Amino acid sequence: MRLRTEMQVGVGSLIALQVLTTLGAIGLLARIAPGIGTVLVDNVPSQAAAEEMLVALAQDTPDAAASFRDALARAQGNITEDAERPLLATLAADAELALAGDPSAEARAIDAAAALSRVNREAIATADDRARFLGTTGAWAMVVLGAVGFGVRVIVQRRLRERIELPILRLDDTLRAARRGEQHRRVFGGACPAELARTTENTNWLLAAVFERPQVSDPPDPDDRAATLHLLDRSPVPLVLVGTGGRVVAMNRAAMRAGWDEDPAIARTLADAVASHALLPDGWTATAIPDASLVLCERVVARCTPEPS
Repeated sequence: MRLRTEMQVGVGSLIALQVLTTLGAIGLLARIAPGIGTVLVDNVPSQAAAEEMLVALAQDTPDAAASFRDALARAQGNITEDAERPLLATLAADAELALAGDPSAEARAIDAAAALSRVNREAIATADDRARFLGTTGAWAMVVLGAVGFGVRVIVQRRLRERIELPILRLDDTLRAARRGEQHRRVFGGACPAELARTTENTNWLLAAVFERPQVSDPPDPDDRAATLHLLDRSPVPLVLVGTGGRVVAMNRAAMRAGWDEDPAIARTLADAVASHALLPDGWTATAIPDASLVLCERVVARCTPEPS
């Protein structure tokens, strides 16, 4: 899996879970709030009207009849439960006789008003139970989502640590060790995205190229250089000293007599061949100098052997 995809999957999972939790909380509140609003709109006015009718029947004042009729009209205009209809019909039929003082009509009206109040009270209790159930269910749903979110976060964090953080730490440790001079330390990427795998491979290749090639010796002082040139000049065959980076370091007098100092095409060809690890031109040999990034190129001189008599 690619590094970008790995990060998108991990972070996207956490964001999706957070969005799901938020939407769940919004949906729960959206279910509870209308239930409370319904109770306030439907049942509370009817219960208040029933209580006002009971108070009016208990009073013996001139305003009692008007109060009873007003409460009855409000209750009749706010029928929300099927059980309210027969009770309101009884109240409407016995209202005038009850207000006139008929004991039996008043008893029936009181029983009907009390029953009307009880019906609305029970409806309020039912709505309260439903809201409590939704609240409890929603709370446990949030707990479950929170637990799932915690588990997903642990899994994502562990996966990102194993596949991204640890390979980067191993790469950093290897490079720090290389700076301390540890030549055989290499990076083990393990299970990691493709980009990090290529990075570890390239790092190992570079470390091998640095530590496994001939090491560059310290620059010689003037006396050492003079001695080197003197030894080169003692050879009658052309010699060219080439650096592994493709630079001509020195050549002896035999090579200069061949005109290579004025037309360095052959020396340049030798340097390019050494730098690219290619084959030398015909008639040339190369000897790597130990503990130095230098190669001594020698022109092979064909020796004539006497023919057998």
